Amino acid sequence: RSDVHLDAAYVFPDNSVRLIAGKPTIVRVYVEYDSSSGLPPINTLSGTLILFNPGGTTTLAPLQTITPRRDGSINRGIRDHTLNFLIPDTVSIGEVNLFATVFDAADATQLSAPFERTIQFDQQPPLRVIAVGINYTGDDVKDDAAPEDLEAPTEADFVDTFEFSNRIFPVPSITITDYRTMDYDGDVESDINDGCDKLDDLKDAVDDFVGDSDDIVYGLFGPGLETGSVGGCGGGGVGVGFVNRGGTAAHEIGHALGRKHAPCDNVTRCATPRNTDSNYPAYSGYDSDSIGEYGFDPTSTFGTVRNPATSHDVMGYSGGRWISPYTYKALMSAVPGSSISGAALAATAPGRTVEDNEWLRAKQRKLFLRLDIDRDGARLLPSFQYDALPRMVTGEPTDYTLEVVDWDGATLRRVCLHADDLGCGCGDSSGFPIRIRQ
Repeated sequence: RSDVHLDAAYVFPDNSVRLIAGKPTIVRVYVEYDSSSGLPPINTLSGTLILFNPGGTTTLAPLQTITPRRDGSINRGIRDHTLNFLIPDTVSIGEVNLFATVFDAADATQLSAPFERTIQFDQQPPLRVIAVGINYTGDDVKDDAAPEDLEAPTEADFVDTFEFSNRIFPVPSITITDYRTMDYDGDVESDINDGCDKLDDLKDAVDDFVGDSDDIVYGLFGPGLETGSVGGCGGGGVGVGFVNRGGTAAHEIGHALGRKHAPCDNVTRCATPRNTDSNYPAYSGYDSDSIGEYGFDPTSTFGTVRNPATSHDVMGYSGGRWISPYTYKALMSAVPGSSISGAALAATAPGRTVEDNEWLRAKQRKLFLRLDIDRDGARLLPSFQYDALPRMVTGEPTDYTLEVVDWDGATLRRVCLHADDLGCGCGDSSGFPIRIRQ
């Protein structure tokens, strides 16, 4: 019923947000109760939700009972106005038939007619992450930092930091495919008005761990670093941030997957971000970075409703972070596959016939370019050639091109350069310096 609180242009059709297999899922049952029906009055409602799938039958009880009310007085923003059932991750697989019945909590013989619906859980790959613990040996240290506050976070720290991303992202899980540590002695104190500033250099160092992998690479550093007004940086498949800051990790991983910022229209609530997503829906009556719909967080005992009036998209700078349907859908297509599969796997199968003009995912010689451009010219940073699979190009296209020429000066290839400006920061993204990481 988003049509009752959103402008028509921003109402998603019912059931248009796909459900993810292997992910805990909440079913909210809206019950209309008519106390004038002539039946004995009901003070408290309960119910059952029976799930049928090829794996068997599962019967669920609601997280809590509720007070019955008429349809017109049900408020989606109040958790206790609906009977809420938690489908565990082990059951949320494939096609599932739901069979709901509600009844008087004090007399189960007073029960409703059954309500039935079929839902579909889609298989999605996990989000694969190479975890890099950063052991900081530089000078930008907080005055009260202890030695252990500068040490590389452990793999268990990554699991804890990724818990929020695991909860909201459209993936069955976040899988750490490798854990490594590195020493870093560069400056990290940064000014958000200069984008990621010094944290961009740290992100570049972490980027060296990508190699020939499609996995996201994320670096964690301890709480003892003095990073100024920048808490994290992300873009181009790589992100860095403080340990145990789950919202920061989700935000920077979103950048690593190509997402821009949700807009901010009120500087008393949030900083004005650079690289704003001009397509982000303008949900009428809500903040510019509102999630726009009611979300549900199942992690507490009875769950928590995320109200669009107070909850903001994880890609914005406001508090009360959750995820909008818009960002959820966009991330679903951005998460890399776990390996060559499906059509790409078939393309490499023996005896397979390749169709004309068919694109095949295969390794080619690539130039990994690092280039900084400012008012004084261009500075080429360490770059290299490597046989690699195709990688996503992120960032904003610039007015600059790279030309590969032969010894006679003939152009062999011309490529548009993209600015590595998907990371955090405020201000004008078209100004200098321009960072090319392509």
